[in-house]
Parts: sequence; structure tokens; C-alpha cells
Amino acid sequence: MDCEDGLERLRAWMRGRSGMAIAYSGGGDSTLLAAVAAEQAPGGYQAFYVDLPYISRMQRRAALETAEALDLDLVTLPAENQEFEAVRRNDRGRCYHCKAIIYDMVSMAARQRGLGTIVDGENPGDEDDVRPGRVAARERGVISPLVELGIGRDAVESMVKHMGLPVRLSKESCLATRLEPGAPWDDALLDRIERAESFLHEMGVGQARVRVSGDDARIEVAPADMAMLAGMGRKVHTRLRELGFRHVSLDLKGYRSGSMWE
Repeated sequence: MDCEDGLERLRAWMRGRSGMAIAYSGGGDSTLLAAVAAEQAPGGYQAFYVDLPYISRMQRRAALETAEALDLDLVTLPAENQEFEAVRRNDRGRCYHCKAIIYDMVSMAARQRGLGTIVDGENPGDEDDVRPGRVAARERGVISPLVELGIGRDAVESMVKHMGLPVRLSKESCLATRLEPGAPWDDALLDRIERAESFLHEMGVGQARVRVSGDDARIEVAPADMAMLAGMGRKVHTRLRELGFRHVSLDLKGYRSGSMWE
């Protein structure tokens, strides 16, 4: 789909709408929706960011800074009083339970403000994946305009660049995705993982995942970063050992989404 054509279709979809509650995460999809809503329906939307304990501080900070830079009408919903036991089990239902929490919190906040339509940033590419979180969205009647309009991931990236939106286009996910299926997590473990990944970013690595099995850490980076990371091997090993990981390895297949389910 042509970038300008897709953007005009999205603008037409948003134009004149009212009562929208946009589930905002700070990623490219939801940022595009919120930015176009602010442009085409400035009084017809409210964006909601659910502040979850298993989202990295970097990701949280970037989402809020992006919203501020775009002057989005954003409400942050703290989730400390939510029950996360089902998410902490870290089984194949984790994403379902997580999304259920997000949509239920957004829905409750929306009703309090008289908003009747929950909107999210699912795109056609997401529908091709087996994602339990999408089941939670469908059960709650969440509307996905990018799916309705056939605007996929490549088109979203082009639109984000075309509009000059200050958002990272690298794929982000919650910290629980770094653990083996069925391995429960606590805040201390997620903090160690986040510190390890932050160290890699500080060393100049772009996309990075520190996958954890017991006390062992397996690092995934983009193929372009492998040689650089290998050259810093001793320094990386020392830092991750300081963080409590026993064995540290580099995955030669590189970064890929959902590798812990392989």
C-alpha cells in the first residue's frame, strides 16, 4: 500500500470520530493511531497507557516521552493493584491474561469518561500470528482500524517516518518474554534482565534480548551487531556475571521474536 494513500485512508477513518479510547503502548502502531486521532479528531479521543510492572523502564520512559512530544491527550493508568498471578505463571496464556488486564483497565477508565469505543493498534500482520492477546481483544469488542484498512507493518513504518513521529520502530516486548515457558518470574529477576539489556544498549547494540534459563543468559542481537558484541565478549561476560548470571553465551541465529517457544 502506498504510504500517502494509506495515511489518507487512516485520516478519513479518524475524521470526525468521537468517544474513542486508544490503548497506547508507545510502539509504532498505537503512536500512529493516537497521532492521527489528535490531528483529525482532537476532541474525540483519549489515549490510555497502562503502566505494567513487567515493561522495562526504558520502554515506559520512551512511551511517555513520545506522548509528551506529540502533545497527546494521554492518561496513565497505574496497575499496581491488579492481580498478575496468571501472567506470572508465564505459560502460553500469559499474553491473553496481560491483554485482558490492559483492555479491562482501559474499558473501565473509558466508561468513567463517557467513551464507548476501545481502539488498538493491531495490524494485519498481527492477525497472521497465533497471539492469545488478540483473543482478549476480540472478546472485548476492541476495534482495530489498521486491520479494517489493510495497513500492515511496512506501511505503518513508512507512515511513522513520513509524519516524523518520534518513536522507536524496533520491536519491543515485555520482559517476561525473556524467560523459558513456564518459568515464573519476580521483579528482581526482571530487573536483572533489564539491567543486562540496558548495558548492551549502552555498548552500542541496537536490538537486544537477554534470554534466561535458570542462571544462564543467552544474548540475541541483530546479525549486524554480532561481530561487535563478540569483540566485547570479555566485558559483556564480566558485566552479566556481576548481575548474577552464571554462563553467558551469544546466540548465533541472532535476534528473533518468540525464540523461547522454539
